[in-house]
Amino acid sequence: GQQAFRGPLCCTNLTVPTGNLDSKNSQEIVELLKYSNEKYKQTLVVITHDENIALQANRILAIEDGKITRDEVIRP
Repeated sequence: GQQAFRGPLCCTNLTVPTGNLDSKNSQEIVELLKYSNEKYKQTLVVITHDENIALQANRILAIEDGKITRDEVIRP
């Protein structure tokens, strides 16, 4: 079911081409984003084609042909 949005939302157009980084630096970027998310209690939206990065999120939404095809809570 749907839940009402709760908590602050920070909107930033941040493009981090982690696909162009080696795995160590890519993971460091993800860890920095997660730290910021936890410390400032902000919603973080990550758009990626990398399933390993996506699996570190609390929730995964997949979009194909303009439609949501997956909505999975990984960590409540």
